[in-house]
Amino acid sequence: MWWTSLLCHLLSSSKWESNEAKTSTFISALGYTSVDYYSHLVKNVVFSLVTELREDQFSGLNVQGRVSASHVNTVSLFCLPLITLPDLTPLLETLLLYHGGASKEVLSSEFLEAVNEAFLK
Repeated sequence: MWWTSLLCHLLSSSKWESNEAKTSTFISALGYTSVDYYSHLVKNVVFSLVTELREDQFSGLNVQGRVSASHVNTVSLFCLPLITLPDLTPLLETLLLYHGGASKEVLSSEFLEAVNEAFLK
């Protein structure tokens, strides 16, 4: 699928990308096919981002969190081409519920529009 290729590009380091044979050997040694490996990689990245955002939001401290508004905005932009991917749902929900310390909206307007369009479909 097109999103698998996109994720491979976004989530793999250039060192691994430069030698596909070694990458395939590495993935095989882990007991995965390429599709399974990148699917697990996506789930792990989504889980990590969700955890980071939730810990920041619910730290219980009355200080500005460690996650900057710029970082949250960047994550929302990263989600744009993948907005309808089911594995991304927990991250989308977390982003939509995120209330940072910023006085203005931290999510990109493009992200909000894309979520709205996907929801309406």
